[in-house]
Amino acid sequence: MGIKMQNEGVRTADVMRKIIPPMVNREELADVIGYVTNAGTPGSVVPHFIGEWLFDTSGNDFYVAFGTSAGEWQPIGANTLTLTELAFLDGALSTNLVAIKAAILGTGGALTLGGALTAVGSIIIGAADLNEADLEKLDSITDGTGAPSKAVVLDSNGDFKMADGDFFNLSADTLALAGTNASNAAALVDQITIVTGADGVKGAVLPAAADLLEYAVINDSPTYAAKVYPVSAGNDVINELASDEAFILAPGRSVTFKAISATQWYADRHAAEPVKETHFEVFDDFTDAAIDTTNNWIVFKGTTAADDLAAVVAGVPEGQILMGNGAANDAQDKTVLSLILLAKGSLISLGKTVFETRVSFGAITGCSWGFGLGDVLANATEVANYAISAVTVTDDAGIANAISFVFDTDATAVLWQACSTNAGTVGNGAVAESLVDVPAVNTYQTLRIEVDATGDARFYINGVMRLARPLAVATTALLIPYIWGDSGVAAQTAVDVHIDYIKFQGARPSSDA
Repeated sequence: MGIKMQNEGVRTADVMRKIIPPMVNREELADVIGYVTNAGTPGSVVPHFIGEWLFDTSGNDFYVAFGTSAGEWQPIGANTLTLTELAFLDGALSTNLVAIKAAILGTGGALTLGGALTAVGSIIIGAADLNEADLEKLDSITDGTGAPSKAVVLDSNGDFKMADGDFFNLSADTLALAGTNASNAAALVDQITIVTGADGVKGAVLPAAADLLEYAVINDSPTYAAKVYPVSAGNDVINELASDEAFILAPGRSVTFKAISATQWYADRHAAEPVKETHFEVFDDFTDAAIDTTNNWIVFKGTTAADDLAAVVAGVPEGQILMGNGAANDAQDKTVLSLILLAKGSLISLGKTVFETRVSFGAITGCSWGFGLGDVLANATEVANYAISAVTVTDDAGIANAISFVFDTDATAVLWQACSTNAGTVGNGAVAESLVDVPAVNTYQTLRIEVDATGDARFYINGVMRLARPLAVATTALLIPYIWGDSGVAAQTAVDVHIDYIKFQGARPSSDA
């Protein structure tokens, strides 16, 4: 390629000018044949002319000058582009890929592909790292149609169609209820479940709540309520119920449990209501001009002047009756109301029985009131089914089975109390059992009692269950609504109570005998 002198500092071209011109009279040949040496890459070496050669004695590489300014050298030899390599550059376009040509990014770093892109590994854009499995979820998808292991894209109307109903892993099955609490109840797995074997005791348990979960449960029993619990030993709750407390699903009813967080389920409270196909209902909204003592109610009061017989209050949009107790501190202070016939009562063994009313007190001093169910009719004796002195509950000798909310200012705890009698035996050992709430003056409270076919009962105030009492009444009991008001023993106040409505539900008998 040229003649290299041993002296590194001598240009071979200078030597060649002394040798070649005398021989062939061609000085330019001397420039071409010779080369310069340099220990390292020629970053600061200034070429004498374009085309000059330089040999890097450290890297053993040749360079050729492409200009006459410092560092304008192009490596050759092993670092030289071949014709094939140069062909990749020939015809390449900035920002647009051309087949079998080099890719050149535009000034903004953009690049447009003219055909398919094949990648080994993954495609990384910012923080996104898409591998083959990720991209396969996008491959061959159809707008508005779901497919297994594929992403779903809404159609132009914003809709999509589930593939075989499985987009949300929807499944339906039957489930036999089991257990007596959240820890041993039957586990709900399917999104739609028909629960069987309801007996008022057994239940099912939801999975741990997670936002947007939904489970539909259908109770196929026409007689017994089914219990549905939140997950055991967690913080999950249903509506305003306590943790591990069951939602009561009425006979023949269905309900959807919807989770709105990791701990909160909601369900329609009306699902606790028996359906009319299996239960009769008496509902009086007291919107007529007078209370119906012909078809629905019996009412009596004592002779005390302040006593008020149950009567409709005119001009009240929600409908209302007023009952008032006297303050003479004698047997004539009472006022009572009951359903008109025991034969219209609910036989507990047939299925769920419900009593509900909405009441407002004019005062909460010197009085004793009760709202619930009993097995006696109201009469001129004006019987109070229960009275409370300190912490002791006594019932009237005339009742065998009854259950009531009682507010008695002679109780130690001046709160709503739960009272019941099963075959002549007062519940809870005849000890008063408080329900947290106290009547609020001139403020409605909704009182609800549910009794299962087993005689087990639950007390609700404003939709919140305050107490569950097993075997509150006998299964053979025939109960009707019964309400009374009386003065207190230690103090007497004439108290008016407004009643917005009374609802009473019982199971329809199968026999017409």
